[in-house]
Amino acid sequence: MLERSAELTADPGVAARRYLLAMRAAIYAGDSTWVGRLGARAGDLTDDPAHALEAALASGWALARTDRHAEAITMLTTVAVRAADGGNSDLAWSALAPAAVAAYYSGRPEHFEQMVVALEVMDRQLNGSRPQPGADEADSPVLAPAMAAPSAFAPDHGLTLLDEEFGPPHATWLIAALDPVGSVKQVEAVLAARGHPAGLDQVTLNQLGGAAWTVDQTRYAVTALRTFLDRQEHTSLGGVNALVSNTLGTALRDCGAWDAAGAAYGDALRIGAETGAEMIRRTAEADLAMLAAMRGDPDQARSLAAQALAGLDPDVSRAVAVATRRALGLTALADGDHERAHDVLRLILDDSGRPVHPHLSLYGMVDLVTACVRTGRYAEGQEAAATFRQVAGHGSVRLRALVEHAAALVAAAGDAPGDQAQADIHFALALSDPEGPVWPYEHARIQLDFGAWLRRQRRVIEARPHLVDAQSAFERLGAAPFALRASAELRAAGVRPDTPPPTHRSREEAPALASLTPQQREIVLLAAQGLTNREIAERLFLSPRTVGMHLYRVFPQLGVTSRTQLRDIVDPPARRDL
Repeated sequence: MLERSAELTADPGVAARRYLLAMRAAIYAGDSTWVGRLGARAGDLTDDPAHALEAALASGWALARTDRHAEAITMLTTVAVRAADGGNSDLAWSALAPAAVAAYYSGRPEHFEQMVVALEVMDRQLNGSRPQPGADEADSPVLAPAMAAPSAFAPDHGLTLLDEEFGPPHATWLIAALDPVGSVKQVEAVLAARGHPAGLDQVTLNQLGGAAWTVDQTRYAVTALRTFLDRQEHTSLGGVNALVSNTLGTALRDCGAWDAAGAAYGDALRIGAETGAEMIRRTAEADLAMLAAMRGDPDQARSLAAQALAGLDPDVSRAVAVATRRALGLTALADGDHERAHDVLRLILDDSGRPVHPHLSLYGMVDLVTACVRTGRYAEGQEAAATFRQVAGHGSVRLRALVEHAAALVAAAGDAPGDQAQADIHFALALSDPEGPVWPYEHARIQLDFGAWLRRQRRVIEARPHLVDAQSAFERLGAAPFALRASAELRAAGVRPDTPPPTHRSREEAPALASLTPQQREIVLLAAQGLTNREIAERLFLSPRTVGMHLYRVFPQLGVTSRTQLRDIVDPPARRDL
C-alpha cells in the first residue's frame, strides 16, 4: 500500500518519504530485492540529505545479504560516517551493524580494517573530539578498503565505543564481530552489566545475542536469541528472524542441543530462501552440513556443502567457504580418509599458515592438527598448533581448551624427550576449566583423545573414566562416528560398553514435532525423557512457568493429554525396535 501510494504521489519529496516508509516495512519482511528497489526510488526522488542517507542504508542492507560484500561495506560505512558527522548516531549505528555482518561473511582482512577505520572516524565524531578533516578524509579514501591488511585480524585501535555505560548494543556486536578473540572480556562485562536477557528490548537482544555467540558466551546467546524469537513468534519479520535463527542454531549446536539446532537452521534456510537472503541460505546449508558431519551422515553433509558452495567464490565469502571445509574435513576424518581430511582442512589456513577466516577457522584447527598427525605431517601439525596458540591462546574458555587440545595432539605424536609428559599437561589443561562441558561435543573429543593416549601409555585405569564419559556424551548427542570410536577404545581398555553406539538415524526427529517451534520441540523432547518442568527450565535457561505454558499449548497440537504419552509421540515403539 505504501509503495503504491508513493507511485501515485506527484510531489517528489512526499513520494520519497512514502518510499522510505515502505522500505522500512520491507526490511522487516526481509525481501532484499524489494528493499533495494524502494531505497533506490527514494534516493532518486529526494534532495533531503537525511532521506538520501536512509535510502543508501536500505541499498547497503540489501547488498549485505548477498555475496557483494565489498560494495555493501563501502556503502554502509559511508552512510555511517556521514550520519555521524551530521549528529544522527542512530542512523550511523544502524548502518554499521549490517556492515559488520557483511565483513564477517567476507572474512577478508581489508574489510575488517575498513570497518575499524570507519569506527575510528565515528568515534571521534560522536565523542566530539574529531579534528577538522583534511581533503582526503572529507571525500572517500578513509572509507576505501585499506591497502595494507592489519597485523592481527582485529587490531587494537583503542576505540572508546564501549564506555562506562557500554554504549549502544550495536557497539557490542561490532566490537565482537571485528575482534572475536580480543574482545572477550569487554563483551562479557557488557553482558553482565545488561543483566538477564528477559529484561532487554528486541534491538538489544538481537545485537547482544550475536555478540555473545561470537565470543563463546554460548548459554547467554541461546537465552537472548530464543527470547527474541519467542517474542516474535506470531509476526512475519523474516528479514530479522532468518539471521537470528541461524545464529541460534549454531549456539544450540555448540552447546549440544542438536535437534533444536537442526530446527533453527531449517527455519533460517526456509526464510532465507523465501526472502532472497542468499548469504543466510548458504550459511544455513553450511551449518547443516557441519551438523550432519558431526552426526555421521556423510552423504547429507556432502550434499549440503555442495549446495552452500554452488556458484560462490570461496575467496570472496570466506565464512561459508571455511564452514563447508570444516564439514567436509570432519566427514573425511569420520570416514577414516585422513589424506582427504588434510587436503580439505588445510584450506582453512592461507598460504602463509594464518587463518583464512579470523573466527570460524579457529574452530577447525583441532581437526586440521588431527589430520596432520594421522597422515605423518608432524611438522605441519606442530606449526598449525603454534599458530593457533598465537592467534587464540588469549581468547575464550572454549578457544583456550581447543588450543590445549591441539597442542596435546602434537605432543602425543612426538618422539622427543619430554613430549609425552607435555601431552599429559596439555590434555589436563584442556579439561581443566569447569566451563568446558558447556560445549559437550568438543569436551568429549578431548576426553576421547586423552583416554586413547592414556591407554596407549598403558595407564588403562586412568583412561577408562575419560573414555566412559566420552562415549556417554557422544551417545547422548548422537555423534555416531565418535561414539563408535569411543566404544572401540573402551573395549581395548577392557571395558564392555553398556549400550551400542547410535547411528545418525536414531536422532531423526519425529514427524509429529514438525509443527512446533524450536523451543517447543526441545521442551517436548526433554519432557519425553522424564525431566520435570524445573529440570527442563534449568537445562534451557527458562522459568518453570514458561516450560509449563509451552507444554500446555503443545499437548492439543500433539493429541496427547499427559506427559507419559509424549514418549510414544517422540519415539514410537516401532522405531525403538530398530
